[in-house]
Amino acid sequence: MLRIDVNPADILPYVSLSTPVNHNTYTGTSLTISGTSSDSDGSVSKIELYASGVLLTTITSGTGSFSYTWTNVPKGAYTISARAIDNKKGLGISTAYIKISPNTCTAPQWNSATAYVGGNEVVYGGIRYHANWWNQNERPDTHNGGAGSGMPWPSLGACNTRMDVSINNNAMDLYPNPASEVTNVSFDNSVSGSVQIIISDMLSNAVLTKETSAEAGNNIINLDVTSLKPGVYVVSVTNGTDRLVKQLVIK
Repeated sequence: MLRIDVNPADILPYVSLSTPVNHNTYTGTSLTISGTSSDSDGSVSKIELYASGVLLTTITSGTGSFSYTWTNVPKGAYTISARAIDNKKGLGISTAYIKISPNTCTAPQWNSATAYVGGNEVVYGGIRYHANWWNQNERPDTHNGGAGSGMPWPSLGACNTRMDVSINNNAMDLYPNPASEVTNVSFDNSVSGSVQIIISDMLSNAVLTKETSAEAGNNIINLDVTSLKPGVYVVSVTNGTDRLVKQLVIK
């Protein structure tokens, strides 16, 4: 838990997340965010709950326990934060890094008349596909391929499976981290082939993308990060089957 003192006379508030649990994976499309807060020399004025920098809700009940259910949650990796603000504007923060993996395949069936844009998901023949870019009337089973293939529809596997996402695990490392000019992405790849490396800000906006080839086993890729502003980012490495995710700090 982080405490930020904006008033030297103030003893900063305490906040702790009970759920979600740090580095856990949750299935479904809803997530309960709960915890407790207190302030030894005053009161907690409000609790702000965030998902990767986006405000979900503000709870004004103050000191004590709190709970909120986030619904219609998209799959992916998130930084969940609870921020307690006391009556003297002191701030306490509790954070958990999690992954959301829906139980079922909720993507719509592919339709030849529909125009799809990058990021859309569809199902065709019991297989999930992810759109790389705008396309229409390009059937996913005959227009699919991994990063660097030039195909619009990479396969995400059978409808009852999910792409594996590993958050901050030992299969991936970033160094130096924090970085200012260059960071090296070291990762273990399950198969030889193309991989896509994406750096996203805390609002999930992609700010840097690199496609390259990788061998089965350990790989090290250099990334020029001089164009990034100071802050916290998320680096993901995807080979069409596995996805590794780790935080990067730019100083």
